Amino acid sequence: MALVVSIWVPGLRTSKPTSLSLTYSEFLSDVDSHQIKTITIQSSGQASGTLSNGHDYTTTIPAQAGSGLLDRMEKAGVSVTASTSASTTSVWS
Repeated sequence: MALVVSIWVPGLRTSKPTSLSLTYSEFLSDVDSHQIKTITIQSSGQASGTLSNGHDYTTTIPAQAGSGLLDRMEKAGVSVTASTSASTTSVWS
């Protein structure tokens, strides 16, 4: 009779962790510390993307953020995309 031993190794999980929900303040702090790699901003203000560590995140961008936020993200090297429900286009095009 053979005995099968199962070993759980955290690094070998195949499912992605759930998205982190960032407050707008946390998001701004992460932009400034170059922790935000990508962002897709919906016309509703909902946004999602990838952190520099590979984890996904979500946040809400207030309408008052304006072009100052885009400038801030560009300076931090964030890849920015704007999206409507029908299509995706780059903000920088």
